[in-house]
Amino acid sequence: MLADLVVPIALAEQSKQFAHELRQYKDGRDDIRRRLYIGLTAVLAEFLRLHERCLAVAAGVEVFERVTYVPSTRSRQPHPLVRMLDEAILQTKSRFVQVLEPRKGTSADRVVVADRFSVRQDVAGLSILLVDDVWTTGSRMQSASVALKNAGAAKVVGLVLGRWFDDDYPPARAYLRNAKAEPFDWGRCCLGRSGLGRC
Repeated sequence: MLADLVVPIALAEQSKQFAHELRQYKDGRDDIRRRLYIGLTAVLAEFLRLHERCLAVAAGVEVFERVTYVPSTRSRQPHPLVRMLDEAILQTKSRFVQVLEPRKGTSADRVVVADRFSVRQDVAGLSILLVDDVWTTGSRMQSASVALKNAGAAKVVGLVLGRWFDDDYPPARAYLRNAKAEPFDWGRCCLGRSGLGRC
């Protein structure tokens, strides 16, 4: 019932700029939030323009019939991803639906909880692109995926702006060292490099 696939756009090392921006675009001062929102919207829009097809191919679907997001389990409303996906990014605007709602009283622990979210729309048989800003443990993304699959979604593919890494954690340091050996390239996503997608 977990996501069929989860893809990060970029790595977010705790002590580096991108991780700072992912925190501040929701929690910073108004002027900082506005500036970072514009930049992160451009990143998401460009990735989708270049690689949404890669995600679909890897999931075995023609297109994603719905696009939604993982709502915050803390009461920060509205989530910036709603504006990005529903208003700013033309590629997702017509397919965006606010499908998920956090259930009150569910644990916010970093584990997958099947009933963390309720599904407010009919998703039976649909392929869904599920977007979140940060993946740390993956518990919120995977809890959302479980809820969507339990409601009948045929495919759920997760896309995150940043895969969070604590750069003081030894296994993370080794992974980051290997990942940095290949420079970021807009033209090739991780699916294209792995052969699962089509860049």
